[in-house]
Amino acid sequence: MVVSSKLYHAGILTAIIISAAFSANYTLTVDGSIIQSDVPHFWSRCVGTGAAPLLLREDWRTAARIGVEEAGFKAFRGHGILNASNPIRWNGSGTPTYDWALFDQMYDFLVDSLGTIPVVELSFMPQDLQSGDYRNPPKNLDVWRDFIRELVSHCIDRYGREQVRTWLWEVWNEPDFIGFWGGTEDQYFQMYKYAAEGAKSADSLVIIGGPSTTNLFDNQVTRFLNFCKTNNVPVDMVTNHCYSDDGLIGGEAPSVDPDILRQDNRLRSEYIRNFGKKLLSVNSEYTTSYAGPGGKVGANTLSMDSHVNAPFVAKCIKLLLDDHSDGIAPAPDIFSYWEISDVFDEGNYYIENHNEIPFAQVFGLISYHGIRKATFNAFKLLHMMGTIRLPCTGGTIANDGVDGFATLNRDSSEVAVMVYNFYKELGGQTASDNVNLILKNLPISNGKVEMTHFRVDSLHSNVYGVWLKQGKPPVPTQEEWDAMRAASELAVLKKDTIEYSGGTYDEAFSLPRQGLSLLMFKKVASTGVRSGNKPSNRSTVSFSGSKIINRGKELKLSLFSLDGKRIRVIKTASTLLDLRKIAGKKGICMVRIESGTFQTVKYVKID
Repeated sequence: MVVSSKLYHAGILTAIIISAAFSANYTLTVDGSIIQSDVPHFWSRCVGTGAAPLLLREDWRTAARIGVEEAGFKAFRGHGILNASNPIRWNGSGTPTYDWALFDQMYDFLVDSLGTIPVVELSFMPQDLQSGDYRNPPKNLDVWRDFIRELVSHCIDRYGREQVRTWLWEVWNEPDFIGFWGGTEDQYFQMYKYAAEGAKSADSLVIIGGPSTTNLFDNQVTRFLNFCKTNNVPVDMVTNHCYSDDGLIGGEAPSVDPDILRQDNRLRSEYIRNFGKKLLSVNSEYTTSYAGPGGKVGANTLSMDSHVNAPFVAKCIKLLLDDHSDGIAPAPDIFSYWEISDVFDEGNYYIENHNEIPFAQVFGLISYHGIRKATFNAFKLLHMMGTIRLPCTGGTIANDGVDGFATLNRDSSEVAVMVYNFYKELGGQTASDNVNLILKNLPISNGKVEMTHFRVDSLHSNVYGVWLKQGKPPVPTQEEWDAMRAASELAVLKKDTIEYSGGTYDEAFSLPRQGLSLLMFKKVASTGVRSGNKPSNRSTVSFSGSKIINRGKELKLSLFSLDGKRIRVIKTASTLLDLRKIAGKKGICMVRIESGTFQTVKYVKID
């Protein structure tokens, strides 16, 4: 049976007409009868945080909660836990004493409140061990070793031995960069040796490694591993950072290249293979550019706020999955985006010190004010994907343009197809391309299948785009904030129910360059998209098509278009509300309903 659906959203059709002269045509084919490989969700196993003291701020904690609940992040990694908590007291002689109170305040939140694990970056040097400043080697290596032993032992006592054995202990941050390390390479190797010996003396099964360098291409990692092998130094993982502008710190690179992330993973895998022992493979920082502390200017740094990083992330992950499926290089154990929130200390808390402007090219996935950026919505979509890979052919692979990958969940009730249209030149991409997605032999039981098409691009799921349309107000009005928050929710481009009885299904759509789509095919109908706020009373309202049934409580109903424009806001206690009359227009709209502590968000198709 062949089912064809080629109805275009009016705005998408307009985009095709405008950019037809520049459009390319792509056909992607997914075959549901073939299992290609597993899909480890390495992209959600960790996310960066900035410096450790941020863990004490409630606005940062809000972002962390959203990240765990909606994107499935499992761990957090940040800088400076040792000098920030400053737990060692030592006057240069005798036995040190320790005060873990501040350390515990920071990590209790990660472990007990969030249920995540720390990637413990053992940096920077506590005051009483400094040989110069916080960047320099310890003034006594024996005391340093004993300090690390006491730190690991304290964590075991507080959080449990089995818990701490799941943590990752990473020695230092970027010892090949003078801004974070004031010693020599040999001094770093010695500091690592003593730290590893101290950690393993507390528990031989803790996971420790390094060298957390800025890149793999200068062979420092090879020298580090050779040092460990020659001197019988414990090492369980190899970590490094890789930014796809290839180290151009100004953020003014003419383009960025996701393939750099793939080459980085291949090289790290080769180093591990040559070492001759199974080690964890960790990229503990990546994004399009180093230059994201705030206030920078350029296409690379603007991508921190805009929609452009969404297809970038998807393409990086797809290339890594290709190598994993083809047996070229294993997927990394951790691929950690830098970083979760614009509540960020590099650049001297840039947004906070500039009158809390809504956006200013800061690294975070979530804005200073707790609003989800477009790239965060990409991680939400990735979190929806399954753990079994299905073949998806016809894309551009490492080249510019349209490509994608498909997954199946464990019980064969959901097929997810992520399609992106990424161009290395980040700016000036205004055209749209035409995609025909063909699915063959869906492994979903015959019957009704619900298809939901989510979109991230300049107009959808993109709060920054709304702020630009508003004229970039430094102090938005309440109405402008409402529109931005509405645009931060995942946009549903189309929702349809398919009568599927096997065979082939095809879906045609236009995809703007630097855009991202996820098409979800579910055997069981979706209940819609909710906000991160959990309703305390789900029975307040229910939906029946474009009608809302209210249980008699006063509620506030806000109606938004997919680009974040507020259509109407009303307060009412009516028991039956007809969205067709309230909206006065057809199409898919976002409805936010609030009543007391109850809040829900749903996308509704108004006929």
